[in-house]
Amino acid sequence: MVKLLELIYGEVNNQEKLFNMLPAGGKTGTLKNAYPKTENPFIFGKTGSLSNNHNQSGYVLTKSGRVLIFSFMNNNFVIPTADVRKEMVRVMTYIHDNF
Repeated sequence: MVKLLELIYGEVNNQEKLFNMLPAGGKTGTLKNAYPKTENPFIFGKTGSLSNNHNQSGYVLTKSGRVLIFSFMNNNFVIPTADVRKEMVRVMTYIHDNF
């Protein structure tokens, strides 16, 4: 997934255009309610869910201005999906704030 997102980033070759095509954390689509509302979203990506599987892949903008690519693939978990989502938000927010 990360390699595919890297190829897409290079092919589109326009960060604003690419990020406008994807759900934005706290703002649009499947990431609207997962991340806090901010003036400038810092997560752009897609989610996918099936029973006991929840995935999220995309791009994170860090406070230092870097664009990082990520992919979470959570499979066969036995805790509530909300707990899995909460942990992904915690990790991605940490990366946004510290890298």
